[in-house]
Amino acid sequence: MTTYYKEYVIEVVHDQRYTFGSADNINNYKFQYDASGTWYGSQHGIRINKDDTELSSAIVACTAGATTIHKHSFLIGDENIFICCANHVFALKIPELTLSWQLKADSATCFAIYPFKNDMLVHGELEISRIDFNGNIKWQFGARDIFATPDGESSFEIMDDRIYLKDFEHNIYILDENGIETNL
Repeated sequence: MTTYYKEYVIEVVHDQRYTFGSADNINNYKFQYDASGTWYGSQHGIRINKDDTELSSAIVACTAGATTIHKHSFLIGDENIFICCANHVFALKIPELTLSWQLKADSATCFAIYPFKNDMLVHGELEISRIDFNGNIKWQFGARDIFATPDGESSFEIMDDRIYLKDFEHNIYILDENGIETNL
């Protein structure tokens, strides 16, 4: 997936074929960030280009639930790219792609990341987390079941100051901006 930030072209890909420590990789990266040190459930490559010249590249990897690349698997802001990889969020400085921080944001898998009131919301499998741009968790919310539905129906939505959630059993939760369950 390709996106643009200021004068940079940013490419984010799922790169499960990359092997840490191997000289035979098809793709190589300037930086390697590994949150687990063992088998990798997810690996995502990032490249920063300007005027058709690569400025930097990095790969992030982590064990736990598998993640893919889609329009909400990463977020750009505060001069960083924030990317979900397995159960972690990595923050890499743009354009260098040096590691600003990494955080385990869910016990299982981080599905998506969204901007929310000068912070970020991470839609995890087991938790919804509000984190700031420095990687501090402000609050987390867990429910009776996972935040995914068996029929593929949307399980996460932000409208105004509310977060609307649906779990596997179709239980509905509405959270305010402080992560407190509320009713409308």
